[in-house]
Amino acid sequence: MKWLKNPYPFIFEGSNIQLKVSLMVFVFVSLFLYIFKPFNFETVILIADWKAALVYGGIAGGVCLVVTKLLIAFAPNYTAEENWTVGRQLFFLNFMLLSCTVMNFVISHTFEIHDFSNASILASVKQDLIYTYSIGFFPVLIVTLIGFYIRLKKNLAAAEDLNKRIESAQPNEVEQDVRLRIPSNAKSEDLEINLQDLIFVMADGNYVEFHLHNEGKTDRKIIRNTMRNVADCLDDFEFLFRSHRAYIVNLNYIQESSGNAQGYQLKMRNTDVVLPVSRTYLGDFKDVIEAEGQNSSLHFVPNV
Repeated sequence: MKWLKNPYPFIFEGSNIQLKVSLMVFVFVSLFLYIFKPFNFETVILIADWKAALVYGGIAGGVCLVVTKLLIAFAPNYTAEENWTVGRQLFFLNFMLLSCTVMNFVISHTFEIHDFSNASILASVKQDLIYTYSIGFFPVLIVTLIGFYIRLKKNLAAAEDLNKRIESAQPNEVEQDVRLRIPSNAKSEDLEINLQDLIFVMADGNYVEFHLHNEGKTDRKIIRNTMRNVADCLDDFEFLFRSHRAYIVNLNYIQESSGNAQGYQLKMRNTDVVLPVSRTYLGDFKDVIEAEGQNSSLHFVPNV
């Protein structure tokens, strides 16, 4: 299904977020089991129902935290937000459910929490699988779908609003010679550029690429440096914005924008490149655009 290939925000990045999500899972599972007692829960456990609810809630929350950290640690490219999709989100959450099933069985059997006397190991695992998916699958699916459509609708509307600003903006007279020297880790490669010609900056491993407008064409200059150092050099210029960990864009060269569930994509003038505004920088991007619009200082460079 093409729908599964749609971009989806990777919401598990960062220890604080991971802990919050794990805590939410713990609370949800514990309360659900204790309050609703599905599948005759209270008749098949060998300890107090509130203790069992806390144990299974703790297993679910702990598995969520551990699996997330392991996946990010061992598959950083797979979990990178630019590669994350609806399909990967659903696969990841289903893998968590499977992991919860295994851990539920192991801990229940080891500490005699669940009565397995009348069933084989295979039947017990199958039963735990049914229980886990019955409780977790539909919330996972519903939350994923709702989150996707809410983010998509919101970002599409914001992108359309930005396009209207671009269409109605009147080019302003600006200083044409704002020159800046960008240091390189190799001294002989220091780069001097006119910031009014800078379309965007892109990180590429140990190098940084500068894409510059030059009489209707795009020149590419490369120096050995880190994006952090380059961003520090460009931080004082309001029309330059860090839209992604790997990109800095010149707001004046935005031709149009589009949106998806992750954020915005910016089509830049005088180039075919489309640049992302990642979820991390969405709030700052909106603030900058609104502030520039109120001050009427944002000038959009025409295609030439």
